[in-house]
Amino acid sequence: MCDEPSLGLAQALMPPIFDFLRNWARSGTGIVIVEQQIGVAMHVADRVVVIERGTVKLSGTAEEVRNNPKVRDIYMGTHAPAN
Repeated sequence: MCDEPSLGLAQALMPPIFDFLRNWARSGTGIVIVEQQIGVAMHVADRVVVIERGTVKLSGTAEEVRNNPKVRDIYMGTHAPAN
């Protein structure tokens, strides 16, 4: 489990951290990432669960969640691209 791996990192340091996590997961290791930077986390995740105040609001593949208009508006900004 990785709790907020991007917390406190400069933007330039986030890609190597998430590339490492993606490669680790591809090796067959299950990884749970708790992350508020949803856009960054979805590039690593196979499945995404959006939790708000302890309640699951949405669950699905990273693509399903990324393409959900409500998620884009609320969590990624109104004008966030779908991909």
